[in-house]
Amino acid sequence: MNEKLRIAMFGQKRLSREGGVEIVVKELATRMVQNGYKVTCYNRSGHHVSGNEFDDTYEKEYLGIRQKFVPTIEKKGLAAVSASFFAALCCAFGRYDVVHIHAAMSVS
Repeated sequence: MNEKLRIAMFGQKRLSREGGVEIVVKELATRMVQNGYKVTCYNRSGHHVSGNEFDDTYEKEYLGIRQKFVPTIEKKGLAAVSASFFAALCCAFGRYDVVHIHAAMSVS
């Protein structure tokens, strides 16, 4: 197998955000890119937690990782679910060998 795997990742807010799963995704994705894999991360669109000045910052590539932004419903309890739904649709119709999903589940 000469061709490197095409990998999609979703479940994080954005790659450049410092916190929890975003750090894990950034570390995994950058190391995969360093090993020659083609990595695409599907990130949430919408308001950035770092402030309004970051809202319009949608870089197509970050540290060699291709970034795509999916629609996000900005309501409590719907942001993660809606972004994951749209990312899953994109991945289903994309040409990926592996889809890596990061999800948080809460049990009440």
